[in-house]
Amino acid sequence: MKKIIFVILSIFISLNAFAAYKDGNVLYENLRDFKDSNSKNYVNSAIALGYVVGVADSFDSGHIVKSYRPFCIPDKVTQGQLADIVINFLAANPENRQWSGDILVVIALREKFPCQKK
Repeated sequence: MKKIIFVILSIFISLNAFAAYKDGNVLYENLRDFKDSNSKNYVNSAIALGYVVGVADSFDSGHIVKSYRPFCIPDKVTQGQLADIVINFLAANPENRQWSGDILVVIALREKFPCQKK
């Protein structure tokens, strides 16, 4: 598991120059707002959902790293499910929330949707 996390972190060191959610703390708060029907934080919560979906689509399709897919999302998984997975991961791992948002999204989705070994 440590080797996998190291590989993922290594990939993201070079990708952080492009775009990264500030950190997992901000991502967590904004995703919680997305799930809270009473929240008035519409813009930031929509951006957080779009961020999670964008990271998921980029890696699941192989557009970021052609030779490595960290997760394989099944058909019919909704954007809300992706948000739930990331929220639950961030809630269960507060000690890692200072990490970049993209790293945390990938680790959360990899835990739930690992690719089948051939």
